Amino acid sequence: MRSEYPVKLLKTQYRMHPDISCIIGKTFYQGLLEDGNTMPSEPSSFKSAFVMIHLDNSCELFRDQSYYNPAEAETVKALVNALSKRYEDIGVLSPYTAQVNWLVQQKLAGKCEVKTIDSFQGREKSVIVFSSVRAHKEGQFARPNRKHTIGFVGDGRRLNVALSRAKDLCIVVGDLHRLKISKVWKSIITTAAKQGKVFRVSCA
Repeated sequence: MRSEYPVKLLKTQYRMHPDISCIIGKTFYQGLLEDGNTMPSEPSSFKSAFVMIHLDNSCELFRDQSYYNPAEAETVKALVNALSKRYEDIGVLSPYTAQVNWLVQQKLAGKCEVKTIDSFQGREKSVIVFSSVRAHKEGQFARPNRKHTIGFVGDGRRLNVALSRAKDLCIVVGDLHRLKISKVWKSIITTAAKQGKVFRVSCA
């Protein structure tokens, strides 16, 4: 059914640091997203408010119909421990319940809140650390006969929700080579790499 009234895109955002909204706008809003003049301006601990950390040799595991990645969880824990010295309002998001449960068991520093993407809709944090989980390397308990996909971690709507929850700093942690299977992730990674926002870490 067609509307009798004109449809107008609400294209001005007031939540995110411009470094974050730049990625969100280009990926999900055809570059039409604009920054209002009241968005957060406090500089982050990094050179950019949007950062991607590529993990070499992390390993995805599968149990209870969900994926988790212990090596990635260790990296997230180290990040939260460091960030909690400066920020009180930190959230860690992951698409997978098994990863959320694993992270909760790690007892992250400060008042960090760990949630799935779906349970965090409509909320925001000063800092969001996104744990993507999926990796090229499979562990002993990997899911058998998996296809070369990344499942709903590549869902653009969920991804938009997850990354746009951050006000001052958004950090994506994962196997970026694996994520590039998804067109939306490939767009984000390519844009971030051109802007010097991608860093590489080797897992033990």
